[in-house]
Amino acid sequence: MGGYELMVTRGTGEDIGVTHERYVLFQVRPGANPPAASIAGQLLPYLPEDAPFYAVEVRAPDAVVFRRANDRELPLILLKRRFGEFAAQPDPVTGELTIEPAWVQGRIVSQAVPVLGSISCHRKALVEIEDAMARVEADGTATLVTDVGDCFDPTAIVDDPDGTLSAEDFGAAIEINLGGNEPGEEPTQPDSVVRAMMSNGFGWGGRDAWPQGAQFRFRRPPPPIA
Repeated sequence: MGGYELMVTRGTGEDIGVTHERYVLFQVRPGANPPAASIAGQLLPYLPEDAPFYAVEVRAPDAVVFRRANDRELPLILLKRRFGEFAAQPDPVTGELTIEPAWVQGRIVSQAVPVLGSISCHRKALVEIEDAMARVEADGTATLVTDVGDCFDPTAIVDDPDGTLSAEDFGAAIEINLGGNEPGEEPTQPDSVVRAMMSNGFGWGGRDAWPQGAQFRFRRPPPPIA
């Protein structure tokens, strides 16, 4: 099920508004061993002309744990395990989520961290970001960080390649160096920032088929339930 929590029939999906086709499962002809890039190139022409993210990624069956829309991000069920589940109501026009106040008050905190200044994040993610930025500061590359975006940005986006909900909705993602890292363009993120964030559990969007060079989302799986 790709790490999702519920499976419904196509008819039920249409009734509740789940109609966006995010990925396809296919079987390669026996004996064939085409490279992933070749398969992606063959599939690219089949994307709708109005696709907001014109890119294809291909994975072998044993290459990822969860076969899903974006396998570089934690499935929603694991984000909930790590950061807590909330009830929310999306705005039908903007997609902005109104999250239950008790969840926000108990988990989202604002704090000054090295290099980035004051940010508002989930308290568990904030600890990791603070440690990562302390590493950047210690290795003398803090001046390479010029600006920072939101960490907690609760918005439900139907055609987002990461899924309708992702780490931003939990306060567990952050954009660093937005200038020069436009979505879809070749990323220019300093290696020191990428290494520090990844070592603290954040995946980097600069390596996606549709690169998002400023984006870092928490992706370290939580420990198994005893």
